[in-house]
Amino acid sequence: MKQLKKLFLSIPFLVMGLFFISTNEVSAGTGPEGDCGAKVWTDYTNYYMPGAKTVDFYVSKPSSSCDGSVYYDVRIEKKYSFGWQFTTLNVPLNGEFAFRTPTKQIDIDKYFGSSGTYRINILMHNGQQIADGEVESHDIYIHY
Repeated sequence: MKQLKKLFLSIPFLVMGLFFISTNEVSAGTGPEGDCGAKVWTDYTNYYMPGAKTVDFYVSKPSSSCDGSVYYDVRIEKKYSFGWQFTTLNVPLNGEFAFRTPTKQIDIDKYFGSSGTYRINILMHNGQQIADGEVESHDIYIHY
């Protein structure tokens, strides 16, 4: 009987612990919900050089949206006075996912290159480049 009482008393603490344990380091910010209900999550909003090396991100969506699994291409956009413009159309971090991509890393020196405001753009498609939609991260600030 004492063991059963201890079990019942420990269950609320175990459940609370699950809410506070996070195995995902990429959680500083997300952009607005895009097509397929997808969102892009990044580890930070500001990246200060030379200390920062990569922008870590992942993409998630409801598993049933866009007919389940989708392919994706990673692109980088930079903000200019006249608006947003793609600086890199194909970062080689493409793949396929149904619910969440693995956490990916984009090399800052290689793909961002200068101070400014950027965002990660994800093009989702069916494998034959027929677009299912796209989603963008929140603004990312690179400081050299």
